Amino acid sequence: MKSLIGLLIFSSLFHFNIIPSKHIGVVFKLPMSPINNRFGDKIIESISYINNLIYENKVEAYILLEDLNMGKLSPKGSLIIFLDNWNSFLNIVDKIGLEWSIITTNIEVKYIKLSPPKIAIWAEAGTDFTLFKVLPKIGFKLHYLYKKDIDSLSIENFDVVILPPGSGLDLAKSLGETGCRRLALFVQSGGGYPGVCAGAYLPVKGYLQETSWLEIVNARVRNWPTWSLERGVVILETINPDNPVMMDLMEVLKLFTGMDQYLSHVN
Repeated sequence: MKSLIGLLIFSSLFHFNIIPSKHIGVVFKLPMSPINNRFGDKIIESISYINNLIYENKVEAYILLEDLNMGKLSPKGSLIIFLDNWNSFLNIVDKIGLEWSIITTNIEVKYIKLSPPKIAIWAEAGTDFTLFKVLPKIGFKLHYLYKKDIDSLSIENFDVVILPPGSGLDLAKSLGETGCRRLALFVQSGGGYPGVCAGAYLPVKGYLQETSWLEIVNARVRNWPTWSLERGVVILETINPDNPVMMDLMEVLKLFTGMDQYLSHVN
């Protein structure tokens, strides 16, 4: 829950423009660190509700990329929603239950407009994992992609395709050479590739003949064939701190990784 902005639907285009107030506008302040689990659950419910409204094209929504002061400060990361009528306004304020304020004039601010992503999950191989359950819970709609559907994998049909955990070899075999070429073309054309566990091993330089069918990341697997996970400190640096997904995260993170403690923060 460290970066709630990552739970919201967003496009990749940043704007500095005037957001019109021709409809009723309301700003919601999204807390970056919920004070308890109950409040965290409320935020998830709110985000799910907002995402569903965006999918149904019932609201226009934006995320602030800078602070907005209209007598009351709305910090970077706040959510702006425009509605057509007061009944919708009262309903959404009641449903969301977060700190809010009304927009009464045109505002000039740097923002990102939210739009519903088309998410595919490769379901021909791999294992079920938490993300399969979390994404629908917060209002995202998923399309399960099988080998018979591989020709539909294009940026016209999908924004991202998620490769799940399991085995990199099994994922490669399930895609086949043709599917791997199709997936590489999808990424080269601008499609997103979130890989989880084995799904992240698959696109690196091939460690087996089958995994060499997809080599779209200039990296090599260093723990093949033993799959041993050594202990050590990994330093992660944010190269684009202005991206809304990275809001409220430190620019440099030091992480400890090991067999019995996969990932934990160290000072």
